[in-house]
Amino acid sequence: MLKVFSISLPPRETFGDFFFLLRRLSLIAQISLALFFSLWVVCAPPSFASTLPRVSIAASLLHRCLASSSFASTLSEDCIGAIDGTHIPAMIVGNDSSNYRNRHGFTSQNVLTACNFDLEFIYVLSGWEGSAHDSRILTDALSRRNGLKLPQGKYFLVDCGFSNRRQFLAPFRGVRYHLSDFTGQGRHPENANELFNLRHASLRNVVERLFGIFKSRFTIFKTTPPFPFKIQAKLVLACAGLHNYLRKECRSDEFPIELDTEDALSSYSEEDDDFEILSETQEQQRENANQ
Repeated sequence: MLKVFSISLPPRETFGDFFFLLRRLSLIAQISLALFFSLWVVCAPPSFASTLPRVSIAASLLHRCLASSSFASTLSEDCIGAIDGTHIPAMIVGNDSSNYRNRHGFTSQNVLTACNFDLEFIYVLSGWEGSAHDSRILTDALSRRNGLKLPQGKYFLVDCGFSNRRQFLAPFRGVRYHLSDFTGQGRHPENANELFNLRHASLRNVVERLFGIFKSRFTIFKTTPPFPFKIQAKLVLACAGLHNYLRKECRSDEFPIELDTEDALSSYSEEDDDFEILSETQEQQRENANQ
């Protein structure tokens, strides 16, 4: 017979005091940080912003601990990162400007990104019109000769803007999902689907954090770059490579946690599935370029 035990966890502050005690006794190196943060999160799901000031560690280290701990295993240890699109302001000359105008009302290129839990780019596809839907760009990325590669048995986390299919895990639709939906007293998950969505959002949040760091590091992407569009698209790729280099070689170069507010606060509607207005001419040009 399966027995379910109910335990009363101590206040979250107790774990913080415990952490400082271990560090003062030089014992922190002998325990698993992942285990410690798993206990911290189980006590009550805090935000990263509220956790970091208490334990005084790098944001990237906390995210790696959570991603590699039992906190992430509720989804699967085979998750290798997250995928999402972000809008970067674009200067468009000519009659094509309407196709580059996104649902937020400004002209942009929609950049598809796959990242790992170390806040590094795995794959970047730039140059798509701002009106293009994320799922359509993903299809293009998968069809390219040198496109996005999917390791056997691994998968990415995606939001509801993408289809839930093999190697792409989306959250439950019609259920609370964004981290802000669970913030505040009495707003904890009420059922299994909401709990899954909370865990999913907590991990997929890494791609939104990456967008925020990327745009803070390369501030040119917060405004319209004064270059021809082909140069604008290539500039994204060049800076993504530079970002990865800095992540590997300058780990002390930590940025404050800053979500990409344009993406994090925008709500997805299932009606967006039909928000694809590329002209046939542009589509044919893209297909010819990929051959």
